[in-house]
Amino acid sequence: MRARSRLRVLAFVLVSLGLGVAAGCGDGRQTPPVPMVSLQPLAEDQPLHLRVRGSDERGRRVNEVFINGRWVSVLNDPLFDQWLAFQVARYEAFYQQTGTPKMQIPDRNGCRLVFRTQVILEVVGDGHAGGVIHAITRRLREAGFASPPQIITSTGAVQVGPNAPSESRFVQ
Repeated sequence: MRARSRLRVLAFVLVSLGLGVAAGCGDGRQTPPVPMVSLQPLAEDQPLHLRVRGSDERGRRVNEVFINGRWVSVLNDPLFDQWLAFQVARYEAFYQQTGTPKMQIPDRNGCRLVFRTQVILEVVGDGHAGGVIHAITRRLREAGFASPPQIITSTGAVQVGPNAPSESRFVQ
């Protein structure tokens, strides 16, 4: 009995290794990063536009943004980090080429220089996107996009700012 179970385990390991090597993931080399779609350099100060969703097709809670034709997690997907670094490089190059000064905002440690770019978050799905909006706003702020985002919902309502009074918070 023990010999048979050992043979099963050994067969499973050998098959797994064989499939892993055939698929290209068992040879010890790291897989190359997913190439970013080549975005054109900025010709003018364009707003940073993101499509976000807080729940998927099955109603499960997710924190995702639509990048390169697919939904990507904001919190733990390296593709979002690569995309954000690429955007920062694009805007940095544009600001240096045009001589546009960055905006100074007060911070706990003095002041920070941030992009003056408008950020637009388009909420798709059922509208339960508070968590993803918070996560993206935090990540964008850390990257240098500190303007409060303009939030567009699927109904067409536009949030004009996070500190707007509750009765005038949405504009039709």
